[in-house]
Amino acid sequence: MVTKKIFRLLLFAVLALSACTQQTPTATEGIPTPKADVVNTQEGTQTAMVSGWVWHDLCDSGKDGEPPPNSTPDGCVEDASPLGTYHADGTMTNNEPLIEGVVVMLGEGSCPSTGLAEDSTIVTDLSYDFSGLEVGTYCISIDPQREPNFSILRPGVWTYPTVSQDVISTTVTLAAGEYKGMVNFGWDYQFKP
Repeated sequence: MVTKKIFRLLLFAVLALSACTQQTPTATEGIPTPKADVVNTQEGTQTAMVSGWVWHDLCDSGKDGEPPPNSTPDGCVEDASPLGTYHADGTMTNNEPLIEGVVVMLGEGSCPSTGLAEDSTIVTDLSYDFSGLEVGTYCISIDPQREPNFSILRPGVWTYPTVSQDVISTTVTLAAGEYKGMVNFGWDYQFKP
């Protein structure tokens, strides 16, 4: 039987090799989109999988208590938010680090929905993944108020897929054997660049 970690590493290796041979422009600068369409977890059966990253969306908009910069800094957008005049731009780039230990929740059906499974993010390969899924619609969500997420993320704001301080979620619909990657979540820390 293949453990989840070994499965993750094997899948990541296959995806990395696929991405190296087929670069496709994506909405994220410099991050390849995985090309795997089918995940076979047992011989003869095709189950679906969803994965993505939770990353630190960088925006160096100045030190707390100092006036904001006169022009929009790199990686930032000018948009009033709980962080002030600027927040990170919601675009994942190669220089932005992954965030470890965040609990990602899976629910059955459209968002909001939880209770089916949970996974904690890691920084060595796919940040989180849910595999062995049947055909259907699922909700992927993160609650920044619950532990350990609160201790890891606060204070700050989500920047992707939308700007929010609350629970963030994405609804995905999976076909038989489908692999849906890049279901990502960006977080901008208030007191970090």
